Amino acid sequence: MKKGRSFLDTFLPSLKCLLYFLVFYLVAVLVNAIIGAVASLFGKALPSSLTGIVAYAFVFLVFTVGFVPFKTTVFKEAQINKPRISLIIDGALLGMGFFGAYQGVASLISKIPAEWIQKLFEAQSDMASTQLEGQMVFAILYLGIVAPICEELVFRGLMLTSLENYLPKWVSILVCALCFGIIHYPSPIAMVVTFVLGALLGFVFYRTKSLIPCILAHMLFNLSNFLLFIPKNIGFYILVIACIPLIVYSLIDIVRKTRG
Repeated sequence: MKKGRSFLDTFLPSLKCLLYFLVFYLVAVLVNAIIGAVASLFGKALPSSLTGIVAYAFVFLVFTVGFVPFKTTVFKEAQINKPRISLIIDGALLGMGFFGAYQGVASLISKIPAEWIQKLFEAQSDMASTQLEGQMVFAILYLGIVAPICEELVFRGLMLTSLENYLPKWVSILVCALCFGIIHYPSPIAMVVTFVLGALLGFVFYRTKSLIPCILAHMLFNLSNFLLFIPKNIGFYILVIACIPLIVYSLIDIVRKTRG
């Protein structure tokens, strides 16, 4: 954040940035719905992961190639710098570790016999089933490649970088994480989890000055879902047992090898 700015000097550009990304998200939802509607006219039911890939690709290209409101290009603003290999590995470990922690905590909370808690987990299960429906190759491509790259370029690369010009770094990270959580509506669980994940990724971006560890962390977080398909819950137990060491090691290593 630049010194000597008044409240309006800070608030109005920040609001403009947030409104821009709100439009980005709403258009993505609209394009996704249009693709599904057109397919249904021809008697086709496309997997949500496939329509998501097409919607993300279209909207991302239209909105970010020029990044008109800030008169810059996506690649210049997003800081796609190449960090040392160990930091990239730390990002991947952090993504897997956080997914394991989420699964462990969720497993404990889901055993609470409260009706409203059960409804929350039902909503989350329905959302996950929708994302994984259809051909597995589309689900892997969408969750493991397209969504992480596009979302990190937009949220940590463009949004966080822009907000840091007007707000303190930690406020920028939390605001960006909040917006990241909101787009994972309608599941309250997904919104909370992605808010925390977004804050972690914002911290990683702030320390490493690169999107690559963030993208890898996001990819591994999403792809860890597929480990849950291993029979007898083997993947679940491996992730839960390893989550704390993975998170602690990766964060300590990132802090040790970077300067805030």
